[in-house]
Amino acid sequence: MSHGIRPTGHKVKINERRCVHCGRCLKVCARKNFRQTADGKVAVVEKTNCNGCTKCRDACLTKAIAVGAEPMQKYESARQLIKRSADPETNQKETRTWPTAQ
Repeated sequence: MSHGIRPTGHKVKINERRCVHCGRCLKVCARKNFRQTADGKVAVVEKTNCNGCTKCRDACLTKAIAVGAEPMQKYESARQLIKRSADPETNQKETRTWPTAQ
């Protein structure tokens, strides 16, 4: 259930021991990732539909909500930097050369 919004790779998780099922997260989530079950508990609809805004985490009085990025997304920029630094052509472009007297 993605509500027509492309997932961004963030995940949301509720710590069941801390959650008091107040519903504050339901009110602030723009992507409608939370729902109230028949027994009154708050549950995550789709963990990967989160956009990472952390409004639900900030609204939670008991700090029962965790929002995190997937490892692939979280470290993708670091991987790209490593690839660029290993590429001799890229390194050569970044190196300055000074004119020499002949």
